[in-house]
Amino acid sequence: MRNFNSWPNPVPKYLGPKELEVVARLSSEKTDVISYDEMKQLFGKDKPVKNLVYQLKTKGILRTIKKGLYWYSPYEEGGKGKGEDEIPSILFPKDNYYVGYATMFNRYGFTDQISQTTYILNTTIQKERIISGVLYKLLRVSPARMYGLTKYYGKDNKKAIIIESDKERTLVDLFHVPEFVGGLGPAIEVFKRLVSENEINIDKFIDYADRFPFKETRKRIGYALELVQVQETKLQALAESVKDTAYISLNGNERAGVHNKKWRLIIDDLK
Repeated sequence: MRNFNSWPNPVPKYLGPKELEVVARLSSEKTDVISYDEMKQLFGKDKPVKNLVYQLKTKGILRTIKKGLYWYSPYEEGGKGKGEDEIPSILFPKDNYYVGYATMFNRYGFTDQISQTTYILNTTIQKERIISGVLYKLLRVSPARMYGLTKYYGKDNKKAIIIESDKERTLVDLFHVPEFVGGLGPAIEVFKRLVSENEINIDKFIDYADRFPFKETRKRIGYALELVQVQETKLQALAESVKDTAYISLNGNERAGVHNKKWRLIIDDLK
């Protein structure tokens, strides 16, 4: 189970009576997230609540998650608020997402570079959003890519706090977007290291690769698997999935190079 840390805030120097009422009520009810409509129901009419929300946001007690939805950050000593790990589940209550790409490349040790952006791949929204100073890139992808995911649950074991791609699924994404580690050449070197150190489940990785909806990525992975001398029989389904497709450049830059008939690749210089 992952460890979700609280984000305590310093106590603001000045709180009005109504602001103190909000803090007391939300803290006593252990509120994490509250909507604008719920604020109106609890604390008054539209205009006064609008001003109240503005003041609480200014003082760091409410933080905007999305329009009309706020994250309550209790500041009293010992109080617990939601960490940034839990934001994706608030943005996507139907669990149609996973945290991936650079965020997970670093977490699994594929790169030492720490991403300042959290990447959330999902089936509905394509946009960027800043929440509490953190940049979230919401990338809309096909539902066919929503597999190989790990769910972490809260104490009630009912609702997933966060959903992430597992190591082998993250490795498939690395071959799809190798620019995050400097290109396909470095991505293949990462792969070779993981194989040599027995850090991945090869059979699971091959299964995930075979299911991935982009043939260009499947070709890259097939070629990399042959470089580490995976048994031919394990690669049959993957090779069949790209059979009779057009040749493409392995590195995506050059049209000159050796033609690899099995993977339908033009082997150019890897950078």
